[in-house]
Amino acid sequence: MTFSGLIQHMIDGACRGDGAQVAACFTPDGAYHDVFYGSFRGRAEIARMIGASRTTVAVILHRARNRLQKELSPIEGVAS
Repeated sequence: MTFSGLIQHMIDGACRGDGAQVAACFTPDGAYHDVFYGSFRGRAEIARMIGASRTTVAVILHRARNRLQKELSPIEGVAS
């Protein structure tokens, strides 16, 4: 899998609240550091964090996607 494919896979999992999918993108002892949620080490902790925050993560990503589409639409003809 390419790096961009790995990142897209992780984002897709986060948007669905699929902690196992997100955690699988990390090494077994990998760490995730977030300024809002804190630090998590290991796949089990990362999966729990995604599961516990899935509503918040999905809302944030949805709003960011919509805002970006609106900003780019007049410039690049992106459909909203």
